[in-house]
Amino acid sequence: PRILLLRLSDLRLGKDPLAALEFWLARPPQDARLLLTGTRPDAAIQKLKWFQTLDQCETLGLVILYPPEASDWPLWVEERLRRAKVDASREAIALLAEHSLGNVSAADQAIRRWAELYPGQCLEAEDLHDLLGDNSQFSIFDLSDAVLQGNPHAVLHSLGRLRDAEAEPVLILWTLHRDLVLLLQLQEGNTAEILRRERLFPPRSERLQRAARRLPRQRLRQALFQCQEIDARIKGQDARPLWPALADLALQFCQNSKVPAQ
Repeated sequence: PRILLLRLSDLRLGKDPLAALEFWLARPPQDARLLLTGTRPDAAIQKLKWFQTLDQCETLGLVILYPPEASDWPLWVEERLRRAKVDASREAIALLAEHSLGNVSAADQAIRRWAELYPGQCLEAEDLHDLLGDNSQFSIFDLSDAVLQGNPHAVLHSLGRLRDAEAEPVLILWTLHRDLVLLLQLQEGNTAEILRRERLFPPRSERLQRAARRLPRQRLRQALFQCQEIDARIKGQDARPLWPALADLALQFCQNSKVPAQ
């Protein structure tokens, strides 16, 4: 049978998408199956007419999939490593889980690659950069490292590679926003408790702590507002260029650095 893949970032469908889905559900082809991926459906979503149709009609052959939530992700990575018969350190599991959050296929690909290239060898945190460096989903490693170290040249180089690889801007924004939130938390909270709760280990934990001491709190708060503006551009609500805004945001992590003329 044919497989129709439908990715939904928001299960609260608009008028036109809902009409198209209801039309398909009313007369599903016998030689087709619908694979729908999206966020975990909450109680309100499960009461919607189209969702109840999926849930109640056994003859449609429809499947709804969604990735593990953030709190479950390290456990998912650890289980997938176990199935692949790969031993991994606690630091490697945490780092792989953090940088692959929400991307099942990319994480699985990395694990399979390690199992094939280095059978019987334990995966360590320092192995991940080389293992995943040529994967556009994971070149975000370089960007995160560059912003935390405040290296403007490395920041722009990493962004250029991501743009050339046609990386999803939403993933870049999510990564930068996550680092901003962590830095603000480290500036105002119990460092040891935050590192334990977020499962942060060296060298990333050390880079975060140094950046938290280096960057002014006001600058971090300003960068959070920039995240909101960039999110509007990603969603098509703001027509201004996207990539220069991402570069400007990333360079907020770098003291005395300005985005080059575009």
